[in-house]
Amino acid sequence: MTATLREVLRTAAEHAPPPVVTDGLWRRGRRRRRWRRAGTAVAGVLAVVVLAGMPRLLPVGGTEPQPAVGGPEQGALGRAYPWLPAHAEDPNGPAVAMFTGGGAGLFGPAGVLVGADGSYRLLPVEGAGGPGLLSPDGSLLARPGEVVDLGTGTPIGTAWTGAPVAWSPDGRRLLTVVTQTTLGPPAGEEHAGRRYMVYDVDADTLTSVMSADIGSPAGAFSPDGTRVAVVSGGPPGDRQTLQILDLPDGRHPLILPLESGQRLAGTAAWTPDGRSVVLVTAAGCGWPDCRERPADLKSWHLQYVDTTWPLPAHDPVRVTDEPARRIGLPGDLTGWRDGLPVLVEDGRPALFVAEPDGSARVLLTGPAGADHLSVPRQLAEAGTFGVYAADPWQAPWWVYALPLLVLGGLLWAAWVLWRRGLWRRRRVRRGQG
Repeated sequence: MTATLREVLRTAAEHAPPPVVTDGLWRRGRRRRRWRRAGTAVAGVLAVVVLAGMPRLLPVGGTEPQPAVGGPEQGALGRAYPWLPAHAEDPNGPAVAMFTGGGAGLFGPAGVLVGADGSYRLLPVEGAGGPGLLSPDGSLLARPGEVVDLGTGTPIGTAWTGAPVAWSPDGRRLLTVVTQTTLGPPAGEEHAGRRYMVYDVDADTLTSVMSADIGSPAGAFSPDGTRVAVVSGGPPGDRQTLQILDLPDGRHPLILPLESGQRLAGTAAWTPDGRSVVLVTAAGCGWPDCRERPADLKSWHLQYVDTTWPLPAHDPVRVTDEPARRIGLPGDLTGWRDGLPVLVEDGRPALFVAEPDGSARVLLTGPAGADHLSVPRQLAEAGTFGVYAADPWQAPWWVYALPLLVLGGLLWAAWVLWRRGLWRRRRVRRGQG
């Protein structure tokens, strides 16, 4: 740098006006930094909301049944979504399966109906009765106090009352248990009794079968529909009795006391030839302790109670044990396939054929997190299964409106903050001017 240039720069510096530093300069700088941070935070919240919602909103599969990996008879149910439509608002026809849990229920426990087209619908679960009892062809759903046509979503009949126990094989009659209150001694005290009754769907009539101490109802129709096997007594684990009743008069030619580890196998507990009724017998615990503490259940097996008569006088009821011992938590015996029992395994859940050697041939698996599975009897016995997945985009309008409202609120808040910052900057400039 030359001496002349240095002199010019020194002279210019001496004549330059000093910088104007107002009292609010640093305050305005801090305020601007706060607005920038607030805008960054709002943008971050918006990004988190969008990214968090993407995994649940992106489709994970189609809604149509697809061929299952592992054979034509094996299938799987995908998870449900808590925002799926309710069956009462949008019926999806006869069901191929029903389960509880597995992602269902936005405002509480819910059951899930899977239609023949693979669509999913939600059902409310009220009390300990579960979502209900599917008819053998999957077209009707029996719930406490009503039978619902799954094609229309409307109840049918007027004489129906009580809680469902078991459907007849043809799906036209329903075994129910009804609680009745009577007056008796002492001093007109109320006594609540329970009665097994049969509801005729076509005639819309109720017929009484038996009045007894019924702590935990269980029953099954014989293949020809002329008899029912019912359980009376206290809850499982207490003294219970298996009775075979003739219909319609309720005559009971066979009575078998049950031990704590024995229970009726399910709604299809009669063998296809109608000669035996099947029991599930637990080793290591009694029912319902086995359900409450599955780790105590060492094994289980099936027992066959001979129901042929007339029985020889004073001869004990003949009970035959199957040789196989099985593991897992058995649920309902829901049908027979190729002469072998088809059961539901609770906990996983899964539908399987109990092979004679003790192995299980799985037909259908439920979604992760599900705790109970139900399949119509006709499908369990002779149907084929596919892979079913719920459509996550199928939801009521408010499911789409809710995130839009949240997003709109965040954008509005960001706009308000930006406008306030712009207004303050203009005000400061006018004050300086």
